[in-house]
Amino acid sequence: MDDTPLKEKILYLIQVEKLSRRQVTGHLHIGHRRLKRLLGEQVSPVQPKKPSALQAYRHLLEEWYRLYPRLKALQIYKRLRSYGYTGSVSSVERFTRPWRVKKPVVYHALDFIAGEEAQIDWKVLSPDFF
Repeated sequence: MDDTPLKEKILYLIQVEKLSRRQVTGHLHIGHRRLKRLLGEQVSPVQPKKPSALQAYRHLLEEWYRLYPRLKALQIYKRLRSYGYTGSVSSVERFTRPWRVKKPVVYHALDFIAGEEAQIDWKVLSPDFF
């Protein structure tokens, strides 16, 4: 694929129109990595994710959620503190999301076509009204 016209358009937008790189990527609908590649700049490789500090406690978490599937992340956090965990509550929330059970929907949506159903809110009138 020949990217010469696109590269010329990028250089025009940056040098003549004085647009920022962010504006150029938005205008041309390209990613910042492609912009760098077209301009001949070195594209840095994606950094691998660091393993979570909670990975060491995974066996405990699996056991706790097997016994008590409705545990909340804050309850898990408090338990982990006694095992020496020093991380944050938000990291526990993110890590335990796959195990936590969602709350069931406790209501049923009422769907009616126009004019099929009516609702009335009754108001208690004061005795002075009559």
